Amino acid sequence: MAKSLTQKVITLSVTEAELYAVTSSCAQDMLFVWRMMQAMQLQVKLHMILQCNNKGTIDLSKNWSTGGRSNLNEQKRIQIEWIDGNENSADLGTENLDITSHKKHTATLCRNNNDIQPILK
Repeated sequence: MAKSLTQKVITLSVTEAELYAVTSSCAQDMLFVWRMMQAMQLQVKLHMILQCNNKGTIDLSKNWSTGGRSNLNEQKRIQIEWIDGNENSADLGTENLDITSHKKHTATLCRNNNDIQPILK
């Protein structure tokens, strides 16, 4: 469910921007897919893990609620975990990477390396 959109709000910090991205995009997409799988009577092991490389965002998400809804961690459906920036394969689409990091993350995201080898040579 990858998509690229500009955010509809102005944030005052990177932490706030990442929190908005995590809740308004990633977590909602995860919950949508979870509901779809439930509708198809498929079992999903809960809690789903959402990885983020900003510790401030994770701390803020554990105490944050909006519109009277409980936060993501209280619902026990999604757990937000910290991941080291060097291990974050999502950086492939969001950061300028050196060739070594690019190959590493591409191999992680694209399990069938035969399809991508000509591009990386």
